[in-house]
Amino acid sequence: MFEADLLFIHTFCRQVVFFPIKIQTTSTGLNFSFSILRT
Repeated sequence: MFEADLLFIHTFCRQVVFFPIKIQTTSTGLNFSFSILRT
C-alpha cells in the first residue's frame, strides 16, 4: 500500500516536472517548422 502511494507520488512529480519541458520543446519545434515554411 505504502509503496504504491510512493510510486504514484514519484510518477506524478515526474509528470509535473517534465510537462513544461514537453510544452517548451513542442513550441520551439513548431516555431522551427514555421520558420522553415516561411523561407
